[in-house]
Amino acid sequence: MLIIDVLYNLAVLIAICVVSGFIDNRFSRSTLRGKLLQGLLFGLAAAVGMIFPYAAIGDAIFDARTVVISTGTLFFGPLAGVIAMGFAIIARVYIGGAATLAGIVVISLSFAISYGFYVYQNKRRAKYSVSFLFLMGLLVHLAMLAVLYTMLSEEAFTGFFGSFASTVIVFYPLATILIGKVLNDHFTSKGLIDQLKLSEEILSVSLSEKKVLLSEIHHRVKNNLAIISSLLSLESDTFSNPETRTALEETESRIRSMALIHELIYSNENYNSIDFSMFLHKLDNVITSVFSEPGKTIETEIHSENIYLDLNTSIPCALIVNELFTNAYKHAFKNRTSGKISIHFSEKDGMLEFIMQDNGVGMDNPEKLLQSSSFGITIINGLVEQLQGTIQVSGGKEGLKSHIRFPKKD
Repeated sequence: MLIIDVLYNLAVLIAICVVSGFIDNRFSRSTLRGKLLQGLLFGLAAAVGMIFPYAAIGDAIFDARTVVISTGTLFFGPLAGVIAMGFAIIARVYIGGAATLAGIVVISLSFAISYGFYVYQNKRRAKYSVSFLFLMGLLVHLAMLAVLYTMLSEEAFTGFFGSFASTVIVFYPLATILIGKVLNDHFTSKGLIDQLKLSEEILSVSLSEKKVLLSEIHHRVKNNLAIISSLLSLESDTFSNPETRTALEETESRIRSMALIHELIYSNENYNSIDFSMFLHKLDNVITSVFSEPGKTIETEIHSENIYLDLNTSIPCALIVNELFTNAYKHAFKNRTSGKISIHFSEKDGMLEFIMQDNGVGMDNPEKLLQSSSFGITIINGLVEQLQGTIQVSGGKEGLKSHIRFPKKD
């Protein structure tokens, strides 16, 4: 029967540890509220244990309060220990009897000894090792035996020693080890979780700083490109030679298309890729502003899926689209007052397809267009090769159609 009572007592102690861990997760033991709550928990546990002890001899009761008070003080500090000790003393006085004073002295010694171990542990940063916990438990309960031997009658002490000596000397120190390891494992796990949270916060701050930095870099690149574009625009106005003006305008358009990529990147939360559909619509406005002519209306239709491209892909794609756009505006609608350009951008079977078609004047032998040595065609061919893609040009008297296919990068 005694073994069952002891096991029951041990189960209650473990349950107290579980509740203690629950409290510590929400109210850290380093805070005043956490210490107060832990003291209240261990104090109530000690008080309830004395009111419903698992064994008693006369006025002397045995309830493992010494384990509760000593471990509570060791792990949660003197404030929690004093509160637990106070509750235990009040409960012992409430129970009363000739052994009341002895019970109070045992409670006080349990606190005093465990407080000494607490101070030692904090100064030396000692670990809650098995030997450390066993030594504390052994000293607490040897002191208990000394008090009972001194303050109980010889008959009462003899009856106690014969029935509970092994429990007090062996089981209580072992219970101290078990409860201590449970609490220590909780502290270790909580410490690791706290470190992970701190690391996560540091990484989050670092990531935010890098995002701001990347945004600032793209913003400055965009502004610098915009300045260069404006300088080229101003410079082109000073030339009367049409070929020179056209060359400067084409260069300005290329720079604007690259600036537009950086503008979309820094204005977006995702710094790794951009929505190329949005780019196409914005580029349409840029090309129109640069190459539009009075009395000529060019209509643009853009049909694009929401496809995101990374920076290494979006820059060459932007330059290719800019060149095709520019060529269509410059050559497709000569001697006409209106025209239409259609753009399709889609993804199929891991391949990206870009199709630009106009209803302009067209040309003979359009397949030979890609063999031209002009700077614009050279740029297109080089960038398509960079994307590991292919380009086909078809059409005739009713306009041209450019079809580009290249693999999508993961």
